[in-house]
Amino acid sequence: MILVGRGRVGKTCLLDASRGRVPRQNQSSTEGIDIERIPIVGTHQGRPVTLNFWDFGGQSKYEITHQFFFTPDTVYLVLWEPRTGPEAVEAWLELIHQRVGPSARVILVKSHAVSDDRSIDLPRQDLLERYGSMISGFFEVDTFVEDSRGNRHGVNALLARIAELACSWPHSMPPDWIDARTAIRELADSWITIDEFRRITRSRGLDDGDSATLLRLMNIHGHVVSYDWTPSDLEGTRAILDEIVVLRPEDLAKAIGFVLTDPAVNQNRGVLEHTELARIWAARQDPPVFPREIHVDLVRLMERYDVCHRLRDHHGRFVPRSLVPQLLGAVQEPANLPWSPGQQSDGIATEVNVVVSPQSELRGLFTLGNSSAPSLLA
Repeated sequence: MILVGRGRVGKTCLLDASRGRVPRQNQSSTEGIDIERIPIVGTHQGRPVTLNFWDFGGQSKYEITHQFFFTPDTVYLVLWEPRTGPEAVEAWLELIHQRVGPSARVILVKSHAVSDDRSIDLPRQDLLERYGSMISGFFEVDTFVEDSRGNRHGVNALLARIAELACSWPHSMPPDWIDARTAIRELADSWITIDEFRRITRSRGLDDGDSATLLRLMNIHGHVVSYDWTPSDLEGTRAILDEIVVLRPEDLAKAIGFVLTDPAVNQNRGVLEHTELARIWAARQDPPVFPREIHVDLVRLMERYDVCHRLRDHHGRFVPRSLVPQLLGAVQEPANLPWSPGQQSDGIATEVNVVVSPQSELRGLFTLGNSSAPSLLA
């Protein structure tokens, strides 16, 4: 179960209400991601269902990292509220569709539906025509308003629908698979090698084929994060991330977040020097969670999901430097460009500045739903 939405839209309050807690008003926004295990009773044959709730930080700086953890056969809650409007909903739907495809199940949830009396709704028919294969319902909740039975408004109905969807996918595992999964989840490490994963599963009687299936299921269910790489993903470089299994996904999200919030990278207008990676991650995680030998591969992961893009020299060769487009910021168009069409070159290498003011959002360059997209100086 993955919760996404703008900051302070009510995701964490919904988690509190789902666990029977009293939601706190004006609580601080989630940094990175929080993962909660919430047992709820499903409506499918009355059997209990335990869901992994992934609560993503809603700040714009983290939005682009959410897609790292999108998987098929997952229920997504997209929250929006009347105060900020539904504009970002379509952007979330498009991102989920691009990264996962039609197998995702998305529930669109209007928060603060009672306490905020603005009569604003989603363009439901239009969204159904475009994303109907993914949309599994429209709900309204208000975690600060109780109904006549003392329940938080709309929360129980939403949880019943979530349980129904969760029970529609096969979840049963043989006992030895469950034993292997439990052993892996009880490890205190942030990550292990794929060989260690196989060693644990073999000790529980699983062969390599079963081990690969268990890894895929644990990835889908949100217990671990693993990635399959192909040569085209890495453009000839050696992959290490396909050799490890991340046991604490929040550590991976934080590591990427440290790059996005690093003062030096921001001051350098989004230019990330790869020589700075050790400083960035060592300074914020002591001891460092991810060793130096996979730092470059973490950058490759960010490239794969359009968080950053490697730069080239004037010969077209890659250099150990990347650009994080969302950190470019606004660029003021110069009054007089030092170049004009038809101008002859004097044979000396000339740098050309091109200012582009896009009329619509460019995926990967700006955060989701950013209505004030800056000009891009390339």
